[in-house]
Amino acid sequence: MNTGKLFVIPSLFSIKSDKNLIPSYIINNLNKIDEFIVENEKKSRAFLRKILSVKSEDNFIFHTIGKHSNSENLNKILNNCHKGINIGLLSDLGCPSIADPGSNVVQTAHLNNIKVIPLIGPSSIFLALMASGLNGQNFTFHGYLPVNNIDLQEKIKKIEKKSINSSQTQIFIETPFRNNKVFSFLTKHLRNSTKLCIAKNITLDDEVIFTQKVSQWKKNNYNFNKKLCVFLLNGGND
Repeated sequence: MNTGKLFVIPSLFSIKSDKNLIPSYIINNLNKIDEFIVENEKKSRAFLRKILSVKSEDNFIFHTIGKHSNSENLNKILNNCHKGINIGLLSDLGCPSIADPGSNVVQTAHLNNIKVIPLIGPSSIFLALMASGLNGQNFTFHGYLPVNNIDLQEKIKKIEKKSINSSQTQIFIETPFRNNKVFSFLTKHLRNSTKLCIAKNITLDDEVIFTQKVSQWKKNNYNFNKKLCVFLLNGGND
C-alpha cells in the first residue's frame, strides 16, 4: 500500500484575492486530497470553494488545530497517512508553518516518517522583502512584536541596532487593529535615517508597498488600521 503524504498548501491572503494567484499545480494536487488540517474550518472551506471549480468541499474531512494542539492528537490524525491517505495542511492565509501554528504538524509528520511536500504559493513576508529594496541576503523575521508599550519600544530599539550593526533587514507583522500604534512607535523611536518599508494588503486591489527613510514617513499622516501589513526596516548601509 502506498503511504500518504502531507502537502503543505499556501492559501490566499483574503477571500477577495484573485484565485489565479494559486498556481494550477496546487489545484492539481488538491484533487488528490480529501482530508485537511486547518486553523479555521469556515475559512478553509471558503478558500477551497473559491479555487476548486469541480470538487465539492462538502466531501472533505477537516481537523481543526491551534497553537497548543497536543502531539497525541496530531499523531492520531497523521496516522491516516500510513493508511495511504494524503493530508493537506492549510493556513488561514499565506504559507503554513511561517508565522503560523502549522510547524507543529510538519514536525510531527517528520517524527512519523511521513513525506512532507511544500507547495509554492503566496507568502506576504517574502513578497514584501522582494519589493522592499532592503537587504535580501541577510534578514530575520520576528513574528509579532511585544504588546506592552515599554517592551515594544525596547524591541524596536534592539532590532534597529541589529540592523545598523549588521545591515540585516528586520521583518515583522502585526495584528491589523494594532498597525497604527506600531507605526506610531516606529516613527517615534527609530532614527530618522533608518529605512522603513510597509507592505499593505499584498495582492489585493489596494496593495501599497513603499520604502523610505523614517524622516519621510513622518511628513504625512497614514492609516494602516485593519489592513494586512508587513513591516521591514534596515538602518545599515545595505
